[in-house]
Amino acid sequence: MAKKSKILHEPSDPQEFPHRFLLRRGNNFYRMVDLQVIDEPNDRLSVYLKPPIGHLYQSRKPTNKLSFRTGGLIDINLSNDITKGATCFNPYASWHSSGKAHINGYNTKSLQRETVLNDSEAISLSDIAVPPHIIFTGAFPLNGLSHALSSPPPENFDGNYIEISSKPHRKTDISKNSTVHYVLDMAELRPGSIVMDVMVHNRGVDVDIEKNHPYPQDSEIYYVAPPLKIAPSNSLSPAVSVFFYQPVNDNGEIIIEKQPSTVWVRSKGAQADQFFQYEPL
Repeated sequence: MAKKSKILHEPSDPQEFPHRFLLRRGNNFYRMVDLQVIDEPNDRLSVYLKPPIGHLYQSRKPTNKLSFRTGGLIDINLSNDITKGATCFNPYASWHSSGKAHINGYNTKSLQRETVLNDSEAISLSDIAVPPHIIFTGAFPLNGLSHALSSPPPENFDGNYIEISSKPHRKTDISKNSTVHYVLDMAELRPGSIVMDVMVHNRGVDVDIEKNHPYPQDSEIYYVAPPLKIAPSNSLSPAVSVFFYQPVNDNGEIIIEKQPSTVWVRSKGAQADQFFQYEPL
């Protein structure tokens, strides 16, 4: 895996608006997933991975937790759980630096928030050292029907803009002390799906995809973009980095083609991992 440079962004108030990750095909933008990195009094740091705010998404409650294969690798051949379990709306993953992770969603009748899966033991603040730890993994199909159609952020919006493209819709601007719209041009990607890993790590160290990363040394990864580093305003909190890639097999072919969007919540020692799936209504 080749070494790539970092991109650093430090938000002032992540609760105002999430970091938003989008796909672009031509002039069409699709909201893929939202990320919130929030300093909280009790946990110090909490991270939320959500279907994009402002749209309604359908899900089914998974019936149990699961375990990753030996070595922490993702089994991406899970059955499509969107057809099982009770329906809920807009599920989302939560990780807290106190060492807890869980999934919440919204009841289809009352629209009240409810627990989808109870806490799993997760990496805690005391476990975070120099090497990064993956707390969430998302697998997203590169299919416009799997995501909510959106508009590009206006030229005068108060957030940052990053686009991974040889012909970007607009120039990258990371000059603001705010959240980021992060856009992936589908013309630059291989067909199929894309994987997103959300990691926590020592804020004084960057995720180096050649030396300082959580992947097996012999991993075959089709590199999409440098890790995006988010440094919370509380200097005592760890950093959060986001890395996009596409796994390949020995023939260089994409090995996943998954619908709908799937998010895994990592547990400590991979003993009680959680996942949910969602699709736009």
